Amino acid sequence: LSEEVFTLSPDIGTLPDNIICANAVTGETKGKDFMCGSEEPDKITNMLSSSWKEYAEFEYSNIDSMFEEYKVLWHRAKTARFRLEYPEGLSEENEKKYKNFLSRNGLKIMSKLIDENHIEEIGCFAEAGALTKSNIDKVSALAVEKGGTELTAWLLGFKNTHFQGNKK
Repeated sequence: LSEEVFTLSPDIGTLPDNIICANAVTGETKGKDFMCGSEEPDKITNMLSSSWKEYAEFEYSNIDSMFEEYKVLWHRAKTARFRLEYPEGLSEENEKKYKNFLSRNGLKIMSKLIDENHIEEIGCFAEAGALTKSNIDKVSALAVEKGGTELTAWLLGFKNTHFQGNKK
């Protein structure tokens, strides 16, 4: 038997924004995904149906296969970030797909985080690859424009740590 517990019950009326798979014994988070409740809810429910019960094996590859079907940039960004943060069962091909998506869309993602004041998530997305050498100056300028002194300082530190002498 698997020690994973899927922390969502089958009798809910709507899907939550996030689901978490955790080890039933240790409580360690093994996987997390943004469920895009308003986007393809029937497909998502069907994908998750095999994991409704305790000790079910969670098929992380289902999340990877649905990624291309998500139409909303933010849904795809959250899914990519979570899969990279919790890479249980993540193939090299899908890892590359998520990293490429985040780097290509990093400026839009970071702009949204700053505009909507989701400052706490910037570090997570930055580490996942959304903050690149090619967009960090624009993101920093946006932070300055919004008056984010601490964020601007953090971005400068990230730039110095990750991009000095590197090509990313």
